[in-house]
Amino acid sequence: MRLKAEIDEFAWILIAALVFILIITIVWSPSKGSSPLVEPKSVELTIAQGYSTSFYLSINGTSTGKLSNVTLTPLGGISNWVIFDKNNFDIENSAQVMVTVIIPTNAMSGTYTGSITVSSAGGKVSVPVTITVANIAQLKLKSRPIVLGDINVRYFVGPEILYSEKNFEVTRSHFSESKKTILVSISSEKLQLITGGYASLSIQSTNNEGNLIVIFNGYEIFNRKVGSGDIIIPIDRSLINYTNTITLRATSPPLYKFWSTTFYNITELNFVANYQDVSERERLFDLSDREIANFKSFRLTGTVGEGSRPSELAIKINDQLVYSKIPPLALLNETFEKTIFGDVIYLKAANNTISFSFEREATYKIDGAYLIVYYY
Repeated sequence: MRLKAEIDEFAWILIAALVFILIITIVWSPSKGSSPLVEPKSVELTIAQGYSTSFYLSINGTSTGKLSNVTLTPLGGISNWVIFDKNNFDIENSAQVMVTVIIPTNAMSGTYTGSITVSSAGGKVSVPVTITVANIAQLKLKSRPIVLGDINVRYFVGPEILYSEKNFEVTRSHFSESKKTILVSISSEKLQLITGGYASLSIQSTNNEGNLIVIFNGYEIFNRKVGSGDIIIPIDRSLINYTNTITLRATSPPLYKFWSTTFYNITELNFVANYQDVSERERLFDLSDREIANFKSFRLTGTVGEGSRPSELAIKINDQLVYSKIPPLALLNETFEKTIFGDVIYLKAANNTISFSFEREATYKIDGAYLIVYYY
């Protein structure tokens, strides 16, 4: 009995040791990473014999976003028609792989099925692919307009005089005062573009008995004795509002000159704002899976508004440059099939962007803009 008890005890110790080793092995074994997360989850294409089309697969990890040894493999009836712009790579955050499908001229019309397997060290995902091969005469091009609305593209950096006053005088004695107050209003559209400003003064004459004071919206921005000539007084952006008050006044002469009067004869006062408007004008739009998979081209149309002074206009779709030249001044009607470098335009289902920008001073107004997507 004692021997049997010792054997049972040894067996339990052995089992416990094996369980411990198993736990240690699981905990300390190297992680293989996560399985890929691939969009779109399926692809359907219609392509004519002897033609090709391209689309993108977006690949990411399900947790950390990191994947190692990512490999793409075409399988099934489509395997000989598919090529990738890259393969066998690691992903730090995410990656887009351009998939090009080339249909031979001797391919029989019909529907072919297969898949693209995306594998990594952590697992693999299969993306079903259906390709309908058709004669070019059988393909019917479809379209859908996307409303962009009015677009006002502007590039402006520089000053603008918002108010000017000429030929006035400010005086101050120990018994009286003559000051100058002006009111300047700024539209909300202009105010959001202002980066700062200044007041410029041209002083024709003064007796230098006292200081010249300039008050902007209740804040004293200048207070000192100056002579004839031009002066520039900076105004901080934080002080500039929709409605602005500028007051010019003088200080009294010294007490021992109780009979004297300080005067400043001013020939011109300008209130100047500095603008900067260099931001892109951007619009968002969505596409269906069929529009993406069977994409043919975009056409941008709209009437050019009055006051346009264009330079070279840059148009980007999803940050890819599709247009870069001086646009027309009557009717905009441009077609984009690829980027200006000949690359396939990357498209996605939601939140695609089309943006408009200049790199030097220019304005361009597009009234009633439409982006028309063409697809098979």
